[in-house]
Amino acid sequence: MRVGLDIGSTTIKCVVLNDAGQIVYSTYERHFSHILEKGRALLEKVAAEYLPDGRAYLAISGSAGMGLADSCKVPFVQEVFATRVAANRLTPGTDCIIELGGEDAKILFLTNGTEVRMNGSCAGGTGAFILTDYVSDNTMTFVANPNYWEKDADGNQLPYLGTIKLVHMSDTATMLSSFIGGDLQALMANNILIDRDQASQLKDGTYTKYTYSNDCPAVCIKLGDNPVPALADVNVRTAMQYAIDSDAISQYQGYTYANDNDKNVSLFYKGLAIYNPDVPSAETKDAYVTYDPDKAKQMLTDAGYGDGFSFDVYLFQAQPIDSFKLAAEYLAKVGITMNINVVSTPPEMTAHGADRTDPASMYGSVGTSRMSSISAVIRSDGPMNNVFQDNAEIDQLCDKFANATTVDEQKAAADELNEAVLAQHYFLITSYAQTWDCYVASNVHGFTGARWTLCYNAGEIMSHLWVDEA
Repeated sequence: MRVGLDIGSTTIKCVVLNDAGQIVYSTYERHFSHILEKGRALLEKVAAEYLPDGRAYLAISGSAGMGLADSCKVPFVQEVFATRVAANRLTPGTDCIIELGGEDAKILFLTNGTEVRMNGSCAGGTGAFILTDYVSDNTMTFVANPNYWEKDADGNQLPYLGTIKLVHMSDTATMLSSFIGGDLQALMANNILIDRDQASQLKDGTYTKYTYSNDCPAVCIKLGDNPVPALADVNVRTAMQYAIDSDAISQYQGYTYANDNDKNVSLFYKGLAIYNPDVPSAETKDAYVTYDPDKAKQMLTDAGYGDGFSFDVYLFQAQPIDSFKLAAEYLAKVGITMNINVVSTPPEMTAHGADRTDPASMYGSVGTSRMSSISAVIRSDGPMNNVFQDNAEIDQLCDKFANATTVDEQKAAADELNEAVLAQHYFLITSYAQTWDCYVASNVHGFTGARWTLCYNAGEIMSHLWVDEA
């Protein structure tokens, strides 16, 4: 008997094959982040009902299964590799596979070798809500999917709400007045600029505030067709990091750290199985955790920029502008002028970032939790690559990770990629963390406080909400 357990970002799947290779049991369920509990329950069911002698070959796959496989010393099969093997066995001659997961989308080309492309935006249509109307930079209207698979514990069909409208507002005063007036029931977007003075206008008992933390905010350095000459030099980029006291900026935002490892200077989120606190190397990490303006000034002089230089950065107004302004003050002390341009909408910022001929840099972040997002940002052909570094070594390391078939291979590839990218200082970290507050009206029920990510779990969260109109 053979048992396969696949644990993805949102679901858990289990298949049992008999000795003839026939499926005798299969299941597909949401795990709601209760991975250990769900995994144990499934395996106990399989053992009791399908393994009379209690023995079987077990392998685990999936983005959330790696850590479980590693801790349990169970063979891990990378899902891309598993998909390729299955396609070759079940449908020989397959040339292309498109796989849509709960967190990312993958496309595999199998002719003349294997090539994998990934991004972080999955297709919709099977979720709790279906988009019915979209007005650019204004509103998105969703209606309940009548064919949604999930029911609540009492057997009631989800979602509870028939319609949900997401409203884009760039003016925080309008945003606040709409929330107070009841036209908006939730302010859920990342980094909403409701400052303390504005928040004081909210009446006690009419809302619940939730505070979240995010990745390290950074400047995504542009190395396109028309780069600022100084920024094309890795030594200059390294000097800029030495010039910024990221620890002081972080503490200004309310963060304190026990040691340098707590600052998470890494491409990967600490909760991932591939996270390694010893990577990047001490030499690479030194510039990220050490404030040394004298060293920065000397490195700039050695690189031929002792008199400084200037460059532009575009930021969206709902991003942590204060941390960038403080970083600009530190850079000014070593002769570098960082001109901050604040725009009202993300498309305005992205328009500058996506233009290879525009030398302006833009907002970025370090410490993402998804390999798909990292590939999208740092691969030379990544859809979110606003660095435009065209680094063949990094592309090869992304492919090496995607094609790894064991936990050890994936960890080794992740370590190499982490070191290679951070050593290039494509991202100028301003602080080690950022926070934002979300506000939910008291007549909204069913919200657990889970961090809201529009392209990942928003549908799941919204499917359990209901509103007391009274």
